[in-house]
Amino acid sequence: MPTRAIPRVKLKRAYDTAARSDGRRFLVDRIWPRGVAREALRIADWIKDAAPSPDLRKWFGHEPARWPEFKRRYFRELDRHPEALVPLVERSRAGTVTLVFAAKGCGAQQCGCAQGVSRAPHAARETAREAVMRSWDEIKAWRRETRAKLLARRVAVRHAERERIGAIVTALLAERMPELRPESESHRASCIGFCWPFKGEVDFRRFVGDAIDGGATAALPVVVERAQPLEFWSWQPRMKLQRGIWGIPIPGERRIAQPSVLLVPLIGFDSAGYRLGYGGGYFDRTLAVTAPKPLTIGIGYELGRLETIHPQPHDIPMDAIVTENGFGWVAHAPALDPLVARKAGR
Repeated sequence: MPTRAIPRVKLKRAYDTAARSDGRRFLVDRIWPRGVAREALRIADWIKDAAPSPDLRKWFGHEPARWPEFKRRYFRELDRHPEALVPLVERSRAGTVTLVFAAKGCGAQQCGCAQGVSRAPHAARETAREAVMRSWDEIKAWRRETRAKLLARRVAVRHAERERIGAIVTALLAERMPELRPESESHRASCIGFCWPFKGEVDFRRFVGDAIDGGATAALPVVVERAQPLEFWSWQPRMKLQRGIWGIPIPGERRIAQPSVLLVPLIGFDSAGYRLGYGGGYFDRTLAVTAPKPLTIGIGYELGRLETIHPQPHDIPMDAIVTENGFGWVAHAPALDPLVARKAGR
């Protein structure tokens, strides 16, 4: 059986003298080392995206107790930018690579980058594969494969961890979406569209039930015909339910509602707000014909974050994305109260 070559990766401070044994040298830092000329550094390239983000570096603050979580978050950043590691991987196959950094010692980012290079050939291949995808058939095949992998990972999340993530996400919604708080004046005018939890999705039934107690209304999506837009039927806790498509519970009575806010489940998602769902296209089809368009909040697990879903003209992005790592408005979304923005003709 052929053996896999292990990338030869060294670490070195920018202030130490370059040596022939360093092989090809790459600066992996967000900032240029103070007082060092490029000629003295003798680097092949400066790869900023292989270093921790400024926000992550600031959060870490060189606190030893944060080291395990720092590594986890940093490796996730590397996974989101595999293209940054491609030149390191390619060069390491031919000889030694030295990662040059400006810090005083071999810390988290340098050790993490070395490990990232060691595991990066797969990521590099995936990046190359995605770069050459052109046809819709190729993208559909990639989406099917990615959907299956992410769904398997989500279903495998333990119940206690799922409960923890659900508590974080609902707290973020209450904090960042004033209209969903029972004490809010606009709360009584809200109709919250949400999905019955399916295959490990965040369970919003208690959260929405509390909203209803505060005066809001709620609705569940219903597939009334395959490959057609969804309808939303009014929902109340403890109401009579029936089985819909895929066996998912739906209200027993058809009372059509029009949500002002939609909590949309995500299997995968990207920073532009595009979502990878179950592949039926029901939410995109519905949002394309709904007027006024509801505020759409994508709800998912951080494990579903992707560099891109390769969006197509029929894909409609979310207004915001919420995971256990935070609440983020997408660039096209309002930064102010969403109800005010909608009334202003957004």
